[in-house]
Amino acid sequence: MNLTINNLYDEIAYRLFKLDKFKLPIHGIPDPDKENPMNLFKRQLKIEELSFELAHLKYKQSLNDLIKIGRADQLATSHRYIIRWINVLETCITEQQKIFVKRGSIDKLPNKLGFLLIQLPAEKISALCIMTLVKHLF
Repeated sequence: MNLTINNLYDEIAYRLFKLDKFKLPIHGIPDPDKENPMNLFKRQLKIEELSFELAHLKYKQSLNDLIKIGRADQLATSHRYIIRWINVLETCITEQQKIFVKRGSIDKLPNKLGFLLIQLPAEKISALCIMTLVKHLF
């Protein structure tokens, strides 16, 4: 009986904590001056993450469209190198994430860096690495 209750409690707690507490209201925040600054900050982070994901998807779609019509060869040389780097990094990061998951050597605490790196998609990590590299190069 206790095991059933504990399992039910764990499932409810898991689903509650996965809810999106910081989504934006449809008509905006009525009084942002009275809002908790941490909530505003978390909402801002969600907006930035969403815009990054949308830009990344739009870029990949544009690139795939260029490849389909046979115009990808007209990209700048540096652009072609960066695209190759992103693809190589994505596959390497995905493989490393799978290795760490199989080993089970990552702490499952949400405040540990390894746990967060496994949760992030390989596309985001590779894009961040390439952006940082290009920033330092230029």
